[in-house]
Amino acid sequence: MKRRLFNLAAAVSLGMMLAIVALWVRSYARRDVWSYYRAGRPAAMASEEISVGTNRGGILLMSMSFSFSTSAEEPAFAGQYQLVRGLSYHRMPPTPRLNARG
Repeated sequence: MKRRLFNLAAAVSLGMMLAIVALWVRSYARRDVWSYYRAGRPAAMASEEISVGTNRGGILLMSMSFSFSTSAEEPAFAGQYQLVRGLSYHRMPPTPRLNARG
């Protein structure tokens, strides 16, 4: 019984390792970002974003809070911006490498 449990745990571990390696290799060709948006007060156009992503072999963890003015100086922008609530997924090309040598 213990041997079967150990073999099952080893197989699950191997499967997870292979999935992680596949996602790591894929991150060099694509940038994936999963975001959760939570809108705050609509009158102030406030929102929060929590994101997790991959890019060029790395992992991105981000949390932002932002708000936009709805004052009389910016009526056109305030009417065009739409807050989106919930979970979203974005797939993009990877960002270019930063080269310190110029």
